[in-house]
Amino acid sequence: MTNVPTGPAGEAMSDPRSVLSGYHAAMSARIAVDPMLAMIRALESERERFNASDDPDDERAGGQYFWLFDQLKRRTPPIYTDEGAIAALQLAAREMEHSTGGLEEPLVAAALAFIRTGRA
Repeated sequence: MTNVPTGPAGEAMSDPRSVLSGYHAAMSARIAVDPMLAMIRALESERERFNASDDPDDERAGGQYFWLFDQLKRRTPPIYTDEGAIAALQLAAREMEHSTGGLEEPLVAAALAFIRTGRA
């Protein structure tokens, strides 16, 4: 009998590389929280709150938003999921349109690290 990789149910697989996609899916299932995705969602939520604020003092109204923005730029969290990588690239693209402070480089670097290795 020829050594043929088998899938979870024991059936022969047509492409042995499909094992990798199953591996990445299993690894993603183990990760409860993607730190980058959580931070981007928090940033977007705070941006909406800040933009909706009637407070004339931007520093007070946007304090949490500005803090999150700074944390994302200076302490860029790792990415553990495809969704986190996509969110980082989408945010970087939006920031490039408005260029508000150099957030693009760490976001793209984190997404590339995930894509190249499967995790940051």
